[in-house]
Amino acid sequence: MSQLKLVNKLEELLATSAETGEYTETVKRLTDMSEANPTEDLYSFYLGLLLVRTKNYQSGIRYLEQAKNAKLDPGQRLRCLIFLGKAYADVKAFSKAERAFREALQTGVPEPGAYSALGAIFYERNMINQAIDALKKALDIDPNYVGAINNLGYILVETKKDVVEGIVLCRKAVQLDPENPAYRDSLGKALFDNKLYEEAKEELEIAIKLAPNNEIILKRYKNILEKMEGK
Repeated sequence: MSQLKLVNKLEELLATSAETGEYTETVKRLTDMSEANPTEDLYSFYLGLLLVRTKNYQSGIRYLEQAKNAKLDPGQRLRCLIFLGKAYADVKAFSKAERAFREALQTGVPEPGAYSALGAIFYERNMINQAIDALKKALDIDPNYVGAINNLGYILVETKKDVVEGIVLCRKAVQLDPENPAYRDSLGKALFDNKLYEEAKEELEIAIKLAPNNEIILKRYKNILEKMEGK
């Protein structure tokens, strides 16, 4: 089988699993393929992607670490490193996540997602200036990269470095992706912190409709109601 046909087959397997939500059988098939063809690096790559998607981080990270040094094309290596970085970030291994995202930026493929993810990691580590710088670099590549817009807006408001600009960015994130409850929550918090309680309440009511079981949003909404009642 040619490399192109193999890639198409593996992409189809991933797409089918994502559509059906059934990953167990696909993991087994890919594991069997990988064991039968130990010199074919693409199996490790796709198996790592799939395992990380299913939050099987330990095994997913092992396969992606193996795949990143294999003979992948630049786009595949970038994807491998992005998934690897996100997996490390999810298990709070922030130094390793930073390393993976920095390697992604060295592939030569402009990738706002890598800068955006770095920004999130820096913020988690209380490296505020570095976080802002990374998020701005993401937006230099793609001014409408909504994740970076939202995160930058949130940080600017939360740290009070530029509250006005932060609210503008949070509003833009909601305009670009109005069905995302996290962006509605960010805007609601930004408005709440600046005593725009009625607007904040409206945003969080929408966020609750989109994510009715999100405890963070529910708690924030409760705080707004208490604040409004105490005015």
